[in-house]
Amino acid sequence: MKVFSIIILLTLTSAYLLGQESDQDTNNFADGFRHQFGAAAGFSTGYGLSYRYWPGNWGIQGTFAPYYDNTAGPTISLGITGLRLIEDNGWSRFFVYLGNHLHIDSDSDGSYDPAQEPEYRQITTYVLGVGPGIEFLIKRRLGINLMFGVALFTDSDGYVMTHLTGETGIYYRF
Repeated sequence: MKVFSIIILLTLTSAYLLGQESDQDTNNFADGFRHQFGAAAGFSTGYGLSYRYWPGNWGIQGTFAPYYDNTAGPTISLGITGLRLIEDNGWSRFFVYLGNHLHIDSDSDGSYDPAQEPEYRQITTYVLGVGPGIEFLIKRRLGINLMFGVALFTDSDGYVMTHLTGETGIYYRF
């Protein structure tokens, strides 16, 4: 685990140093569209409707999805992700991300008696993830991105777990 952590740290440090070569804004991706709206899904970035604001080398992504099911109760996914551009060639963009995902889920007690109201137990999970990502321009205003990395999961019961994570999204630029 130590070797794996050192490799991740060196990769992210070298990516950060490569991003420091130029002081000018290198955001020429998709003719400089700064706003992006779409749908995203990921363990450490959240799932649902997503908005990105990427004016230069630094960007931010917000993802939100409320859901209610009368047999399982309410579910909320809220993600805030920081983005750092490394390389942009006009049709693809390489970046690193730091994702934060708060997932609130309700689980019923399992009773399905129509005469009895089910009891819900709320489970709150927080996920912190980091890794590289790549975004491809499909059309002038449409792009798809793929991100992967390592995530740390913790929940309201005190359970902690680390494992690989994957994220994806499709965005319309304006």
